[in-house]
Amino acid sequence: MPSFYYFAAGPRAEDRARRGDIADLMHRYGAGNNRLAIPPVSFGHGCTAGSPVTSTRCSSDYGTWTRDQVGGRGCADEGLASCMRAGCKAMQEALVPGITENALWAKLHETNIRLGGEWIETRLLSSGPRTNPWFRECSMRQVEAGDMISFDTDLIGPYGYCADISRAWVCGREPNDEQRRLYATAFLRSNTTCPF
Repeated sequence: MPSFYYFAAGPRAEDRARRGDIADLMHRYGAGNNRLAIPPVSFGHGCTAGSPVTSTRCSSDYGTWTRDQVGGRGCADEGLASCMRAGCKAMQEALVPGITENALWAKLHETNIRLGGEWIETRLLSSGPRTNPWFRECSMRQVEAGDMISFDTDLIGPYGYCADISRAWVCGREPNDEQRRLYATAFLRSNTTCPF
């Protein structure tokens, strides 16, 4: 199904939703009614789509968006600190041969919740031969010495701010020449094709 939420589709979100699978399903099963209920929405609050406002605001004025202070830092800074300085650090410290992908991922999740975070959207972490193709969720596979592990945080941290960070590490030793070459290739490609 084509993504129609504002973060992915921007101002074309409504057009994508109208021409996508949802419109077909509504036509087929909606008995002529084109309304779609999406929980949880409180009644009586005049709800409207907030993503266009918040996404545009975040991208256009990050400095102003983060000035609500929480203990001397902005809300977004607090979320990133939970993810980067605490969650990723806990994962890196736990990364030893024999740990399962699930147990490693649990370190990020536990840290996020303990520091007031909310939830994590995915479990994108894979190791060794499971890193290609990308986009696999973690499993009970035990990480072996020399394995590369790759992950994407996708977490909603403290105060509802998303910290979406990707990292790749090698377990138990320094990367070998082939791993360095592959990493450099991926890094160059991601930086030349990234629209941001």
